[in-house]
This record gives sequence, C-alpha cells and structure tokens, in this order.
Amino acid sequence: FQNGTRVAKQDLEERTDVAKALGQNAAGITRRLILFDGQCRLCLGFVAIVTGRDSSDLFRFAPLQSKLGQDVLESHGVPKDIDSVILLRDQELFTHSDAALEVLGDLDGVISGLWGLKVI
Repeated sequence: FQNGTRVAKQDLEERTDVAKALGQNAAGITRRLILFDGQCRLCLGFVAIVTGRDSSDLFRFAPLQSKLGQDVLESHGVPKDIDSVILLRDQELFTHSDAALEVLGDLDGVISGLWGLKVI
C-alpha cells in the first residue's frame, strides 16, 4: 500500500512500537496482529477459530475500528474504511483472502492445509 512512496520516520517508529507491543511467543517468534471488523459476526467467528487453534500463541487481535487498528492502517497507507481482515506479520501487511489464508497456514490441525489454496 505504500506504492513506492517514502515512509516517514514516524511511521517506521510506530510500526516498531506495534511489533514491540505484540511481543514474542515462547519460541521467540514475533507475534502477528489480526485486525478484524468488530461488528461482523463472520469476522468474530474467524477470530474464534483462530484462538481455538493457536497453540503456538502467535496471534493477537484488535478491531479495525480501534485506535490500534486505525493507527496500523494509517502507518501502512491502507484506507481506514477497508472492509477486510488484515494480518500484520513482521511489518508485512496482508489483506482479504491473502490475510485469512496466511493465518490459517499457521494454525494447528487440518485447517492449516487450507493455506495450499493460496494462488501465487
């Protein structure tokens, strides 16, 4: 979403602050942030699936409408009114089905096999 534009130093500092706030799991892997529509039942169902199959403690969640959600969107140049699940992993932002499939690939069980549906 940066489209080749320069990223302001403040934006980079905000991104680093988010990564620090997410922390690391027991294996030392930086956690990922999932932004979701806090008013969408389907999105809440997706969050429930992820929390139930995240034994590695990789994911943290925030509604798109929250201050954190809006700050992350702004720092990555994403429209604040985006209608999608968002995954922030190691400063890389995924949206729509890419985000959902990347998340599913990191979960426990058969559901992680859905990652194979991702088209490059």
